[in-house]
Amino acid sequence: MARAGGMIVGSIKLDDSEIAIGEVPLTFIVDADQWLLQGQASCSVRSSDVLIVLPRDNSNVAGFDGQSRAVNVLGLKALPVKGCQDVTVTANETYRIRTGREQISIGRFALNGKRASWVCHPDETFIGVPKVISTLPDIQSIDVTRYLSGISIEQCHIQEMLGAQYLSIRNSKNETLLRRKIGICLLISVLR
Repeated sequence: MARAGGMIVGSIKLDDSEIAIGEVPLTFIVDADQWLLQGQASCSVRSSDVLIVLPRDNSNVAGFDGQSRAVNVLGLKALPVKGCQDVTVTANETYRIRTGREQISIGRFALNGKRASWVCHPDETFIGVPKVISTLPDIQSIDVTRYLSGISIEQCHIQEMLGAQYLSIRNSKNETLLRRKIGICLLISVLR
């Protein structure tokens, strides 16, 4: 998004670049006096000096020594974290951010399914529920479960799946690895 004098003058949608500001924890590392986005939702980072921007929802934070005071980033509460920490953020979902550790690549995920060919909101609208695939070639199977607005897909009725939903991917420890707002609709054929 481009702004001039505080007004939006243009925007371009970049594929596979959704940053869920205010929806999931965002973890930033400092690099040459700049904060760089290192991870969204649950992640593990090598740096021991990070800034975790919390979701809008009332978040409970555990595993954080709390020595640094929270700061305001984009109108959201952010925690400067130093040292080797294992921070758990609980809002609508549970997220774990590990700092000062070797990065563990649990995979980057992509949503695979038939996308709506018309303009709609949310931008990512699918015909049916999309599958989740790993974008890393060395990780083909990972034990994850899909949730729609907090309910396991296996427990959802068809009418609960339709419309705008938050699709979450959780690991076997119930930690959210990905959370994205999507639209789901049915393709209805009309017979004449």
